[in-house]
Amino acid sequence: MKLLLISFFLFPLLLFGQTEELDKKFTSAETHIKKGKYKKAIKVYSKIIAKDEHNGLAYFKRAMLKNKIGRDFCSDLKLACKYEGVEQKSACENHELYCQ
Repeated sequence: MKLLLISFFLFPLLLFGQTEELDKKFTSAETHIKKGKYKKAIKVYSKIIAKDEHNGLAYFKRAMLKNKIGRDFCSDLKLACKYEGVEQKSACENHELYCQ
């Protein structure tokens, strides 16, 4: 019973820690973008995706950066649309136009 109670109270703390870490990584990526360091921002988004492969926002932001530097971004855009959570819903509605 004690183990169950301890788990009940610790689980939210663990989730909060993961969310806080994720927020820091998104902030870090945004800082790199403001400095024009797009490849570093892409690496940060890749780390986010490695920890949460269903993070549609990270896929979307990485896709936009890949597009900005002339790299293929279609697979990231398709995954962003699949996992939703993207800022630009219109990009998902028309992603077939961008990626043929």
